[in-house]
Amino acid sequence: MHNATEGFATAAGSKSLTSERRVLLWMCLLVGVNQLGFGAMVPSLPLYASSFGVSASAIGLAVAMYGLARFVAILPGGQLADRWGRRPVLAIGGLKEKSIAAYREGMDTVLYPEGNKKDLADIPEDIKNRLKLIPVKHMEQVVSLALGAKFPS
Repeated sequence: MHNATEGFATAAGSKSLTSERRVLLWMCLLVGVNQLGFGAMVPSLPLYASSFGVSASAIGLAVAMYGLARFVAILPGGQLADRWGRRPVLAIGGLKEKSIAAYREGMDTVLYPEGNKKDLADIPEDIKNRLKLIPVKHMEQVVSLALGAKFPS
């Protein structure tokens, strides 16, 4: 008989899996929305192109070439991103104003670039005490904290 919890060594392991599934769900949702937009546009292209005197077969060929170009460009693009690594989060302006706005909107956590630590002195003490201010150095940290998931490095 198959046990639903089989393969999970600890509760922390199952929590991690749940977080990974949440990230996967968001990624699938974003890809799905993208594909819906592309799928809604493609059928209307021949109608639009006919007003310019372009044949439907030429539009079909153009859409096929676009899909192939995207497929071919994705592979080296991913390799380049892996080779050059993660980029640091850059410092921002107006940390004080952004923190006050976050507090007024009822947020309890603010992620800020590590390069803005010197600007913490400008934030009023009562707001600093009520907000959880978390410095981040890499975008991976931002996404990880925002989605509650750990991404592979």
